[in-house]
Parts: sequence; C-alpha cells; structure tokens
Amino acid sequence: MQKLRADLVGLGVLAGLVTLASLLVPGAEVAKPFWVFAYGVWVVSALFVWHHELAPARAVRWLFLTAASVICAGLWLGFASLVSRLMFGTNEPELSTVFDSGVALMIAPGLAFIALAGWVRALLLTQ
Repeated sequence: MQKLRADLVGLGVLAGLVTLASLLVPGAEVAKPFWVFAYGVWVVSALFVWHHELAPARAVRWLFLTAASVICAGLWLGFASLVSRLMFGTNEPELSTVFDSGVALMIAPGLAFIALAGWVRALLLTQ
C-alpha cells in the first residue's frame, strides 16, 4: 500500500512538472495536446524505471540522476553543435540545429522529470 501511495505522489509530481514545462514553453512551438502525450509516455517510463530491479533505493541517487540527465543533454548539444560547425562551418543548416536541440530536449526533461519524481517517491518510501 505504501508503494502505491508513493507511486501516486510521484506521478502527481510528474504531472506538476509537465504542467510547469507546458506553461513555460510557448504554445506556438509545442502544441498543448502534445503535453498530454508526453505525460503518458513519461508515466509509463517512470513506472518502469521506479520498479526496475536496478532502481536506486536511496533518495539522493535520484538527485544524481537528475543532474546527470541535464549534464548529458548539455554535453550532447555542445558536442553536436561542435561537429555541425566543423562539418558545415558557420552556416549551420536549420535541420541540424533542430535535430540537435530536439535530442537534447528529449533527454533532459524526460529523465530529469522522472528522476525528480523518483526522488520524491523515494523520500516517501524511506519514511
């Protein structure tokens, strides 16, 4: 029963983070119905990660995963931008910029949101 309550609170935190992200991102760039789809994908992913046998048991490890996802997304964006600049020069094609930013935005919020919600969930499970 405690795991179910922790899962529900974690999913509530995840919903709050997705709502916050949808308010910060202009509607012209990302359609509002996309956020419902994104939340559904993140719910399935979060439940899988939280209940996986290798999931961190300690709450602090979830914070490390949050930081690692943001750092990895930044490294990807920097590396991909560097490679694009070396290959295409200063006139970088728009497709490359969109792709590189898209991959970074898929990595960082998804993993960071799941890890932050997992941190809250782990805090509830340790009480």
